Amino acid sequence: MAKANGKKIIKKTGLIMAAILAVTGVASLLAWGTFGYTDWTFGNWRSAAPEELPAAPAEELTDEEPQSYAFAVSARTVAASSRAIPAGAEAEYNTYLQSNSRNKDLTTAENLAKFTIKNNVDGQTVSAAVAGVKVMEDGSGVMGKVMAWLIPRIVPFEHLQAGYIYKDIVCKVNGTEKPNMFKGKFEHWDYYTNMVLPAAIEITYILEQDPNAVQPLPPDPVKEGYTFTGWYYGTDEEHGENCTKYIGETVTSNINLHAHFEINRFTVTFNTDGGNNIENQVVDWNSSITTPTPEKRGYEFQGWFLEDGTEYTGQAIKQDTTLKAHWEIKTFTVTFYVGGEVYATKEVDYGTTFAEMAEEAKDLNLRVLSVMTEHGEQPLDYFSDIKITEDYAVVSTISARELAVNTLQKYPWIIFAGGGALSVLVGIVGVVASVVQTRKPARRKRK
Repeated sequence: MAKANGKKIIKKTGLIMAAILAVTGVASLLAWGTFGYTDWTFGNWRSAAPEELPAAPAEELTDEEPQSYAFAVSARTVAASSRAIPAGAEAEYNTYLQSNSRNKDLTTAENLAKFTIKNNVDGQTVSAAVAGVKVMEDGSGVMGKVMAWLIPRIVPFEHLQAGYIYKDIVCKVNGTEKPNMFKGKFEHWDYYTNMVLPAAIEITYILEQDPNAVQPLPPDPVKEGYTFTGWYYGTDEEHGENCTKYIGETVTSNINLHAHFEINRFTVTFNTDGGNNIENQVVDWNSSITTPTPEKRGYEFQGWFLEDGTEYTGQAIKQDTTLKAHWEIKTFTVTFYVGGEVYATKEVDYGTTFAEMAEEAKDLNLRVLSVMTEHGEQPLDYFSDIKITEDYAVVSTISARELAVNTLQKYPWIIFAGGGALSVLVGIVGVVASVVQTRKPARRKRK
């Protein structure tokens, strides 16, 4: 009887202990899944999970280290000037990854594609790769496989790095906000699953304006004919050669800045179109130039002209400009002497040869014989290929027909005198013939 009672007591005691263990396990599982590694209390029992990591001290940069980061680290914020992973973050991740032999890095393109990374300022997004997201299998759990993701505490949005600092991250899994596990250089989340990430993980960076950020200056001012060279301390009235340039110093009180400009300068190029070479001129914007006078043998300079064909008469120069010389060919007078008298004159262009001039003289029924020089008459053949570069006189002859025409033009009375004489002669001959014809029959009757 006593033996039977003892067995009953042992059996009841085992059932009670099993029930206590079951309740404790369920409570632990519920607490783990709800709060992760954060503190939780179940009666007088507390989790053995680690406390939130203490804030890392600010790292001192040496001359040998990259100067792209200047961290101000506190329990809640990390300010960074670049979107690259902070110094020491890789080591922190590797330490965590290697803390358990069952941990595995699963930062693959497929997994990163499940993240949406945006900010609270303007809603713009970046890829998970740009944000430096890490994905791993956390093998330290005892109640199931865990997928973990770690988000570096930086400002991955390049356009916001100059004026904003990191404050916090909000993570939503399939639309539901999920608390983080702990914070270091990364913020860490876990998800109990059969080694598959949730379909949608939305990460929102909570950024706030950096109170120490240098505020951007207004757009560079524009002044016609001038180039903006920077902002300088003081007002326009204080403008001078000793002004100090503002180069982005932190502003701690109200200041005045005034703009400095440098006048634009332009090049004037002279195209002499075959004339003598003339050096370019460099002039200030909106100024005019004193134009030189080029020379070109055999031509008269007619002026400088702009590319649109307008003559340059002192207009203001407001851009690089080319002036082209216009020319008019010189002409010379050739005087033709016939029989010691001036018979005709003709204008010929500079560069016309004597042979060409003599050919053109044929249109005047003239044949050039010689050229009159200071040394006397010289045969035309001697000058045939020489160019006419001044006025000349030449000795010529004309055809008989041209001589007769010219004589009649010079002495028109000859025509009238000759005509009258011819008429008188014809009249006399007619009278004589009539008389002779009348007297012949009378002589025959007397016989």
